[in-house]
Amino acid sequence: MENKVKLEIDMTLGVAYMRLSSNPVARTIQLSKTMLLDIDAMGIVVGLELLDFDEKVPTDLLKKHHVHSDVADEFAKLQPTLNSYLAHVTIGTDATVTAPRNTRDLIFT
Repeated sequence: MENKVKLEIDMTLGVAYMRLSSNPVARTIQLSKTMLLDIDAMGIVVGLELLDFDEKVPTDLLKKHHVHSDVADEFAKLQPTLNSYLAHVTIGTDATVTAPRNTRDLIFT
């Protein structure tokens, strides 16, 4: 089964969540004051919460934590920051917008 990456961005609050799996979260690792990593019971990354769009995503994050191979490419694009990632995202055939005003909810397939 192929996973889909879902990026939820609340522009009003300045927070974002990148969901990589529909598995339930077993624990959360605080990577910094503004970055939280959700892990499932098997130790696989479920999602990443960013409380600052300019927070640098560690380049070794994919090496330290297991991410499904079918979503690793999208996850890696968060480096170095979410703002740099958003600068390269085109809303159109690659993503659908299904969120209220001031929030972007992108589903990448």
